[in-house]
Amino acid sequence: LERSGFLHTAATRVVSHFGRSPWGLFWALGCFSACLTVLIPDDIVTMTLTPITIRMCQLLALPEVPFLFSQFFAGNIWAVTLVTGNPTNVLLAEDLGDTFVSF
Repeated sequence: LERSGFLHTAATRVVSHFGRSPWGLFWALGCFSACLTVLIPDDIVTMTLTPITIRMCQLLALPEVPFLFSQFFAGNIWAVTLVTGNPTNVLLAEDLGDTFVSF
């Protein structure tokens, strides 16, 4: 991904929309992570967004850690809402006999 330029392009686009406000960027990243986690497992979201977040922070000369925490916490919090949010949820639902809707 680094060689293809994808990380740089993705980070540049995020920065162009939210780069003027570090707080706006912080919240946008958290919300984006949360929305993706509802659709796909949080582990995948975290691993996919981490290099983009780091590159984005490098472009803006911002510390990476707060932005990584934003995506990590939002992803983990929203992962408990659906069975598909986390592999552990799938195992629990199967053991307890829960359906997708009842979980």
